Amino acid sequence: MQHNTCSICGEPLLYKKESRLCECYHCGTNIRTSVLCVNDHFVCDECSRRDVYEIIIQECTKYQGIEPFELVNRIFRSSKIKTHGAEHHLLVPCVMTSVYLNHQNRYDEKAEMLKEAKMRALRIHDGICATHGTCGGAMGVGMFFSIILGVDQLQDRNYAYINQATANTLLNVARYGGPRCCKRSTFFGILQIRNQLADDFNIILPIPEKIQCSFVSQNLECTRQECLFY
Repeated sequence: MQHNTCSICGEPLLYKKESRLCECYHCGTNIRTSVLCVNDHFVCDECSRRDVYEIIIQECTKYQGIEPFELVNRIFRSSKIKTHGAEHHLLVPCVMTSVYLNHQNRYDEKAEMLKEAKMRALRIHDGICATHGTCGGAMGVGMFFSIILGVDQLQDRNYAYINQATANTLLNVARYGGPRCCKRSTFFGILQIRNQLADDFNIILPIPEKIQCSFVSQNLECTRQECLFY
């Protein structure tokens, strides 16, 4: 099955059942992968994310509002953001960190927290939803709460809290199923954080009355009427 296009030649990407050792077109690193284009081009996770991660960080740094869907849709409009891709792993924690800190008037903390989110998101490889059974967008929820609460492995209440936040997001990803959709998972992640901030911290971030995805035509696997955001 073909999805997306190669950043080198523009030809379709092929998602194969078995991985093989390939050399990154840009940095030369040898990595096992199951995603190649029809011309056998391969770009490693770090190289493929370099430019797009900077766009996300820049947009979240300069944004001064408190509306997460306004910010995420602004970022989605960039031509560098693909329909599917690992940039969505960073979108959830960065967007929500930006609007959360803006709401709290803690602008001077934004650069360091966004840098931390980027470092953590780089550890989540492409296609992890299918290979590990956990969505990178959902992991971004736990990532966000871990960063703002300063969680480490030895904590009790907050350790449980961040894992529960990720689990609740994954339940929605699983419940509404279908083929992977990074936009759908991003929306679920943003909503999960927004609702927990409201319920547990009395922080109310505004969201649209109707959240509607505008990327249906770009997603060949869109489940359409079965999706909450169609």
